[in-house]
Amino acid sequence: MRRQHCGLDLVLIIVFASVLLLSPAVFAQTRGLYGQVTNNMGEPVPGVTIHLTQVSGKGGELTVKADKQGEWIYMGLANVAYRIIARAPGYQPSSKSNVGPSLEGTRVDIIMIPGDLNGQVIESSAETQKKVAVDAAKTKELQQASKEIREAFSGGTELVNQGKYQEAVTQFSLAVEKAANMSPRVQAGLLANLADAQWKAGQKSEALLSYDKAIAVEPNDPTLWVNRGTVLNDLGKTAEAQESFKKAMELNPGQKGQGFYNIGIIFLNAGQTKEATAAFRQSIEVDSAYAESYFELARCLLGDNASIPEAIKNLEQYLKIGKDPQNLQTAKEILSAIKK
Repeated sequence: MRRQHCGLDLVLIIVFASVLLLSPAVFAQTRGLYGQVTNNMGEPVPGVTIHLTQVSGKGGELTVKADKQGEWIYMGLANVAYRIIARAPGYQPSSKSNVGPSLEGTRVDIIMIPGDLNGQVIESSAETQKKVAVDAAKTKELQQASKEIREAFSGGTELVNQGKYQEAVTQFSLAVEKAANMSPRVQAGLLANLADAQWKAGQKSEALLSYDKAIAVEPNDPTLWVNRGTVLNDLGKTAEAQESFKKAMELNPGQKGQGFYNIGIIFLNAGQTKEATAAFRQSIEVDSAYAESYFELARCLLGDNASIPEAIKNLEQYLKIGKDPQNLQTAKEILSAIKK
């Protein structure tokens, strides 16, 4: 699609041309929380329900069950602060606030106090203690598998941080293999990390297959659909990528801003500026705090002399709320060139 630059000086044209080279695909990296739930005697508390909610109030409530050793893990979390509440019959609820997930997983151990709903403390019976001991013996193999999974996961994460993506693929593949008997959430999280490493290693088709496997066991995780859409877009399958992003928005309406932004990027990379402009405007409409949409909308508007005032307005808003250092610098350069 040909763009018009009438009335723009040479400096602006040069700056704008450099901006057009910057069309990074958004890739929501998988972050997680994990830990163990024990009682006040240090004994594992099996079957605890862990409730996760964003401190901001967005995204809805997420839940995961602790295993027989009280161990739990939740991957695919947004990079925001969470409140964690643990609930189990016979125990007082236990909570922790402002906990941030990380790429390698943030450990959060929880201690629960036996008691009824009124907070009255009761003692664990001998029968309960015996049952916990029996369950621990039965799950010894699973415990070892969990340890091996964590070691492979940590090793893979470290290799990704070092840029050794192919070696990371090997580690994450081992973790996936060891997690055959783990919960769908654990399997999906590990598959997502494997897919991320494969994508960074240039194995795009393999990454798509891993995301498809993750979605097969955890179909309601919006982050998996977002990342799948990114890989599809990278493979040139734009229509399928859009559908994947739309599915993510259906599952998590609170992230529609990012969803429309992702669709806008697809159109922009395909040279469909009109469609990209509409998508970025939709992103801002549903989430006025989604900063990158202001920057990308300005990119689209700069091609038409009549839209320069609106482009300036969006760039100025981006300078107020934007966080990407490279885009912030580019926005400053464009504004400086326009105002000369």
